[in-house]
Amino acid sequence: MEILYITTDDILRNSSANIRNASLVRGLEDAGNKVTVLCLKRNTQDSHLKKILENIDIQYIFGTENAAYQKENKTPSIKKQLKSIAIKLYNQIRIYDPLARLVRKVTKESIPAVKPDVIISSSDPRSSHLLAEKIIKLIDFKGKYIQYWGDPMLNDISSSFLMRPFLRMAEKRLLMLADLVVYTNDATILQMEQTYGISSDKMTSIPTPCASSEENHYQSASSEKGQVSIGYFGEYYSTRRDIMPLINAITSSNNYSLTIAGATDVKLPDNPNIKCFPKISAAQVAELQNDTDILIVLENKPKNTKSKQTVIQIPGKVFHYGVTNKKVLIIEETGLSKTALDKYNRYYFCHNNVTDIVNALKFMVADTDVNKSRPMQEFTPTSVASQLINKINTL
Repeated sequence: MEILYITTDDILRNSSANIRNASLVRGLEDAGNKVTVLCLKRNTQDSHLKKILENIDIQYIFGTENAAYQKENKTPSIKKQLKSIAIKLYNQIRIYDPLARLVRKVTKESIPAVKPDVIISSSDPRSSHLLAEKIIKLIDFKGKYIQYWGDPMLNDISSSFLMRPFLRMAEKRLLMLADLVVYTNDATILQMEQTYGISSDKMTSIPTPCASSEENHYQSASSEKGQVSIGYFGEYYSTRRDIMPLINAITSSNNYSLTIAGATDVKLPDNPNIKCFPKISAAQVAELQNDTDILIVLENKPKNTKSKQTVIQIPGKVFHYGVTNKKVLIIEETGLSKTALDKYNRYYFCHNNVTDIVNALKFMVADTDVNKSRPMQEFTPTSVASQLINKINTL
């Protein structure tokens, strides 16, 4: 099967969405398909993602860094502040990400000479689906078109309530274009079915593939102080995730050390048992994970609307960590992860408050259930890709 995989981001840029993209592409190729990736090019590319996508045909629209990524960190402080305000205002009224405007510049000549059997467009960014729509028209595509979604558009926590009717119309229009719509969990499928009246037969869910075709067996961590080493690796902006209960749980005891790496707007208290790093490369994160006993997944805070609470996505790290031999604690906001993943008997769960986190950590340290540190073959790229191919073949 020949597959054209489309995203308006650079698939080699370090992000959770691109780890998902790269892993699925790797799995599709390893399963015997010919995959061509079509994307834009960024200034910064991650060596770890390059290794995952080694020998994959990656084609860049426009071929070079484009104007959408210029003027980074070169404006004076006052201009940065004004720009930040403008971005926040824009996010309140936008339907698509800023890269959507580049879709207008795409011509038939800028598309690689491929004749795919299947086109897969993957958000985020959601403009990827707009690019696929245009390419389908330009090449007069007659095969199967698959949309692979991260967060649904209506779950965008940065947009205003006034924009929800416009997001609803845009999202439904996109969904109707696809032969198959793919999410990471069944709860989202139910939400889309209830919101748009789209048959669940047109939608499916697959696990988020991990970043390697091999199960990741890390060494056991050790601490000079005899502490249990805990790691949280991901962004933790205050509007999206509440990390403070975890911080307070660590500072309340001298039995644990915590390493954090990720972008944030939160100022954490100084504590000898807590090490903080900014956003770092995937390879550096892998090194830190190697020295960690317990990996933490922090769910996004749900956004309440005037109608009802939106369904959040299961964080991709849940699946990535599932193929390691580390214990994983999922700190919940809604219960979605527990509902979807409890059947695997692989994860620990707790609510996002100090008491529950402390109790969960104590239980995890004492627990000797070998299943709770079992690398799961079900989440490897080849396994997830096979699940998707099987579903495409039934269309």
